[in-house]
Amino acid sequence: MTTYHDVLEAFEGYKASRSQKDWNKLWFLCEERMAALVKTKAKGLSVPLDAMDLIDLIRDASIRVLRRLKEADDVTEDYISVTFYNENRTAFEEFNRINKRWQRMNKAAGILNSANHVQ
Repeated sequence: MTTYHDVLEAFEGYKASRSQKDWNKLWFLCEERMAALVKTKAKGLSVPLDAMDLIDLIRDASIRVLRRLKEADDVTEDYISVTFYNENRTAFEEFNRINKRWQRMNKAAGILNSANHVQ
């Protein structure tokens, strides 16, 4: 299992070299670590997520983590841990917000469709 220490080492390697190879390694480790967090959180949901939703959540949260790491002045294991936690939570919040919006739109469309059938 990927640890925050692994991510820190990969980040430091990328920071030193700025090579595509080191970036790919950092990306892979971030996705792997985030996958564990997202899947753990998803297990506790009352409605299971489908595979594509899981992949989207993992990717979105990983991108957020990488953006934060690149912008940070002082990256430590603690900073990485907090960042993963926060971006995982934010990705789920955004996912839920988007799903609620779609549910409201579908409900409105259903009401409009049923009103059209009555006339």
